[in-house]
Amino acid sequence: MTWVWEHAEAAGTDLLLMLAIADSADDQGRNAWPSITDLSRKTRLDERTVQRRLKRLHDQGRIAIEIGGGRRRNRYSILMTPPPTPPRLAPPQDQSAAPVDRRTTAVPSRRGRARESDRRSDRVDWPQWCGRCDGPAPQERYVDDGTGLLVPCPRCHLKGRDRNT
Repeated sequence: MTWVWEHAEAAGTDLLLMLAIADSADDQGRNAWPSITDLSRKTRLDERTVQRRLKRLHDQGRIAIEIGGGRRRNRYSILMTPPPTPPRLAPPQDQSAAPVDRRTTAVPSRRGRARESDRRSDRVDWPQWCGRCDGPAPQERYVDDGTGLLVPCPRCHLKGRDRNT
């Protein structure tokens, strides 16, 4: 469990779920056999949310899941190595050209002139992720309201905010 606290690259609900698994595991983070119900109780999350988060942690390479089959429980292991980092992309060859902001650049009309109605201003600039909610992607910015319900994060979610600020 100490490794999860100090080294796991997870936050919010994912970290809580990893801690719940580590609580049932041995010192090497292996051989954890908690049921979905046990994980749901420990994390105060809905069982379906626990299942989705387990799949996401597995897809990210943070945990290993050995399917139990039948009525047996799954076996979970915390992978105590950081997930592989994606290869870096080569920088653009032409460094002299200024980057184009596609949200405010006028799109030329068929006759070659830019029309005001062609401007792309419908995109939303999301605030920076606060780190306290479930995840950095806008669709993952939810927190537990204390009653077990997930609500949009008031620190970094736009729902209920003026989208023009």
